[in-house]
Amino acid sequence: MRDIIFCSGIMRSASTWSFNVCRMIAEYAIKSMKGNVVVGYADGDNLEQMLAEKAFKEEGFLVIKSHFFKMGAIAMIADKKAKNVCTLRDPLDCIASRKEFVDEPYFNSINNIKACLANVEKFRKIGNTLFIQYRDIQRNPKQEIKRIIDYLKYDVPESLIDEIEEKTSMDAVKKIMSEIPFKSQYDIINNEGHRTDKLTQYHENHIQDGKNKKWETVLTPKEQKVARKKLKGMCVV
Repeated sequence: MRDIIFCSGIMRSASTWSFNVCRMIAEYAIKSMKGNVVVGYADGDNLEQMLAEKAFKEEGFLVIKSHFFKMGAIAMIADKKAKNVCTLRDPLDCIASRKEFVDEPYFNSINNIKACLANVEKFRKIGNTLFIQYRDIQRNPKQEIKRIIDYLKYDVPESLIDEIEEKTSMDAVKKIMSEIPFKSQYDIINNEGHRTDKLTQYHENHIQDGKNKKWETVLTPKEQKVARKKLKGMCVV
């Protein structure tokens, strides 16, 4: 069976950042283990299928970015058969970022974030999850990388931590984004209408400004009121 690492969290909360941190840790750790590293993105039924096909038959790592979980994957976290790194961000900021990022009805954006928050509530109940705040990644990414390493319990050299910090920085991500139009079709997948780098899961327009409290300017007063009403009673992040 593979070592399974889920990189979950609220949409637009830096789950792709945590995915790449975990991917690079796995790529280092596999050098002293059997098997290989399989990475990817899957939600819901597709996640359950990916686990059935990839998790149990071979050795190595399975690192999966996912936002929507069904009971099979949740049970694996609860039973400590999988690790889970979950990123958190102000839900209104996630909705505002989603509004800028993808062309979808506003209520769809709210419902997507609400579904992610429902998963967060489940993760808090079952445990065995490392929660990471978006603002802490911004303030001190190296510290959060070290927290992930401690949670995963793999020994890595300080030089790798520095390398991960550099390769997951905003400048590095912008470089990846700029190269996507020139990549081979075999290195690209389509995600919600966006050309996406298959290895890193970064989209061609993945990052805007990354600011906090963007909801104050991106969402209208009416949109803010609607979002707060729809998310009332959900967990506070």
